[in-house]
Amino acid sequence: MKANLRFILEGTVGILVFVSVILFGDQGGAVFALMALIPIIVVMSTVLRTRRLPKADERERLLFYQTGNFSLGFMILAMAVLDQLARNGVFVKLIQGNWFFLSVAIFIVGHSFIGLMLFQRDQRETA
Repeated sequence: MKANLRFILEGTVGILVFVSVILFGDQGGAVFALMALIPIIVVMSTVLRTRRLPKADERERLLFYQTGNFSLGFMILAMAVLDQLARNGVFVKLIQGNWFFLSVAIFIVGHSFIGLMLFQRDQRETA
């Protein structure tokens, strides 16, 4: 449950960063600071629900590592697409000034989506 909450919050922040960078340019990157609240929200929700601190087991840690590995592959592909759009696409003006925040937002959304898929698949296999 706590992993799903973490990935849902991460995806929400990623979408907010993406939209705010498109609307406000570099100043929209300040929304990225919301990532700092995710561990606080996840830990507090777990403590309030179970009355103790969360502790990841070995299976959960391996799924987090696997999520990171898949996310790196996704990021390489996303950066290549973003580079091609910045050079040849219709989004040249939008991407050139904001490529860093857009790539971070794409990574966050992709990482959360991959994490949700892996954890959902694991829950179905163990059930």
